[in-house]
Amino acid sequence: MFKLFDSDDDDLGYLDDTVHINWKKFLPAIIIAVVAVIALIIVLIVSFGHKGKKTLSNVSSTEETSSVNGTDADGNNTLSDKDEKELDPQYSDTDGSMNQSAGNGASVVLSNSTNETSDITIGIDVSKFQGTIDWAQVASSGVDFAMIRVGYRAQKTGVIYADTNAKYNMQQAAANGIKVGAYFFSSAVNEAEAIEEADWVADFISDYSITYPVAFDCEGFNTSESRQKSMTKAERTAVATAFLQEVYDKGYTPMFYAASSELTNNSQWNTASLENSYKIWVAQYPSTPYPETPSTSYTGTCSMWQYTNQGRVAGIGTNVDINVAYFGYSGSNGSLRDRKSVV
Repeated sequence: MFKLFDSDDDDLGYLDDTVHINWKKFLPAIIIAVVAVIALIIVLIVSFGHKGKKTLSNVSSTEETSSVNGTDADGNNTLSDKDEKELDPQYSDTDGSMNQSAGNGASVVLSNSTNETSDITIGIDVSKFQGTIDWAQVASSGVDFAMIRVGYRAQKTGVIYADTNAKYNMQQAAANGIKVGAYFFSSAVNEAEAIEEADWVADFISDYSITYPVAFDCEGFNTSESRQKSMTKAERTAVATAFLQEVYDKGYTPMFYAASSELTNNSQWNTASLENSYKIWVAQYPSTPYPETPSTSYTGTCSMWQYTNQGRVAGIGTNVDINVAYFGYSGSNGSLRDRKSVV
């Protein structure tokens, strides 16, 4: 038997008034109590942390879960690098080339010595896949304009995302004297979604100097994973028309982009309907590039020709698409000066 308290008798046999606590007897119990409290605190912290995490919600237009990871400072949807690799329809091993179905074009090194005439302007189209571009060097290479991807609608989920480099590219291209146009990668499945996309684009570019057209780009619609795979040619054309008309109504010049194989003989689009109302931007890559090949083999009407996806331009660390535009602009206010509309 042990004593919790120590007490001493005085010389007469009475207890001393002072009672001494024997702390050594309490020490094991104190240690156990402290460990228990610490463990409880850890459990509570972990529990509240899980409750505070945001969960992803289902996208009503598809059976899949939306991979929206958050929003940027302007409220645009953002993705992690992993999810973007999966959902960005232009992600590829070819530097984000716009048209994967057109194959690879000839290798071109663009410099200020390009044999350019007064009838044409030379431009590039870029996205985040070109990395951080040195636009001062690009300007010194003889580039007149840049078509900049501003965003896309994911083909699986239908969520709209901004291109993370779009604002930088629009700002810096214009700051270095390069005229700017824009394009959006669409996977709209009806006219309402197409108008939503056009309105999103118009809002996104409203604070920037946009001189060249705003283009509609729709590819990969026949793949098994595309939410557009069941659409007919007439339905796709109606969607494109809705986007382009809304762009026009917002005060910009609309333009339709596609590979020549999709346009020829109305293969995938009602080409005649589109080219009668809007500018056409065609992708067709000859084995010998412009200017040695002076014009595209596409026989329809086009206002811009993407003639290679294997271009090299100072200030850009990857291959880049290069284009010939058969029109130009007299200033930065968007007033069109058509020089030539048919190749």
